[in-house]
This record gives sequence, C-alpha cells and structure tokens, in this order.
Amino acid sequence: MKTMTPGRVTIKPISAKLYRDTETFGKMDPYVKIHVGGHTFRSKTKNNAGKTPSWNDVFEFHRGSEELMMIYIYDEDTITDDLVCQASFNLSCITEGANNVFKDYLSMEYHGKRAGDLYIEISFLSSLTSSYPTYGSGMAMAYPSPSPTYAPPPTMTYSAPVTYQPPVQYPSYVPPTYTSAPTFPSSTGYPQYAQPSFYTSPAPLPSYQQVQQTYAPSAPTFPSSTGYIQYPTQYPQQYPPPYYGGPKQPLP
Repeated sequence: MKTMTPGRVTIKPISAKLYRDTETFGKMDPYVKIHVGGHTFRSKTKNNAGKTPSWNDVFEFHRGSEELMMIYIYDEDTITDDLVCQASFNLSCITEGANNVFKDYLSMEYHGKRAGDLYIEISFLSSLTSSYPTYGSGMAMAYPSPSPTYAPPPTMTYSAPVTYQPPVQYPSYVPPTYTSAPTFPSSTGYPQYAQPSFYTSPAPLPSYQQVQQTYAPSAPTFPSSTGYIQYPTQYPQQYPPPYYGGPKQPLP
C-alpha cells in the first residue's frame, strides 16, 4: 500500500486563456472553484473579464490522504452559474520526488474538448522535513529573509538639573497719604472751590424798546379809466338798508 506524505499544499490560480464563451451578449464574469478531499475553495469573481481573467487568491490546506484535485472555471450569472471548463491534477506530482512545485499552464476541457488554459501554481511542503519546497527546471522559489537583528537602543544620559535663581523681590506699593481732605458744606453736599481771579461777570445785554406801529386801514382806490366802480372808504352803518322792506332809495 502506497504511503501518502502529509504536508501543506498551497494553490495560487494566476490567470487563464479561455477558448469557450458562455455569454451571447456581453463578457463573462469568471471565477475558479477547487475541490480536493473535503475542502472546497472559491476565488473572487472577475467581472467583465471575458476570456482573459486573472486572480490574486491563495488557498492552503493540510494534505493527509488526498490524491486528486479537481479545478473548475465558472461564469457567474444571476440565476445559475455556467461551467466554462475543468481539469484534474494529481497531487503526487508535487508530493513525491524532488520537485515540490508545479507552476505552469494546465489544460482545461469541456465535454472532452479543449476549452482553455489555466496558469496556476501548486506547491507542497512536507511535514516530515523543515526544508522549503524545491523547484524543477532550474526554477527557485524566493522566500523572505530572516528578520533583521536590531541593536539595543542607546542608553540615555541626563545632565544635572538646571538651577534656577529665585525671582527678584520688588518693594510693595505704598499708597500716598494726604494732609487734609476737602470740606463740604452741609447744605449742598458739594465742595466749594475758589473762583479764579481772571473771571469777570459778563456785560449786561442792551435793552431795546419795541415800537408799536399803527396802520390806518384804507380801501383800495381804482382809477376811473379802468371801468371799475370806486367804493367809499366809509360804509353806511344803518342796517338794514333804507330800502329794505320799503321803497328803493337811490344810491349815493
């Protein structure tokens, strides 16, 4: 009975060149689906990638007795995803022998006909050894270098604390003292100040006598040439007129 070598399997689907198109209008939205043993992996969907999709997904699992791995490429649709192509991979290609990495195009088929090529990387790291997987055909895998060693931080030295001089003491403020306060009379409550010598009373204003003018009223006179009647300045004081209620009297 053949013994299976346990270890960690890493799968990286990189890109694909598809010859089959499931879309009549528009472009396909491809993704990769992988079944191995009881594990199922699914990559991200590349919308509108058409026949040349690419991915950056990485899948890992611990291999026990798994031998065959199935790889599918689907076109994601609203209702049902369409199968574009599929392929199988035997893990013994990388778990046995010196070559522990497969990085190449994998031929994909649909109903027995070639439907595309998937560029994929599959590597294996055995649990029985601590060495990294080796590449065949002159290829070598680059792994990150060990973490750099940093020197301990320098010791900080501190000088003596700075001595500060005490603040300068300034004399306290002494308010001035006055000899006597002004006196205020009890009647007004305000201080009386001496009137300056240069102040003199203003001269009295001149008095004016108001002259009352009288005007004698007079009635206007009109020249006879104008054709208007000249009325006397004095009007008869008799009221009612003599002709009121009696015979008419001639005008004066």
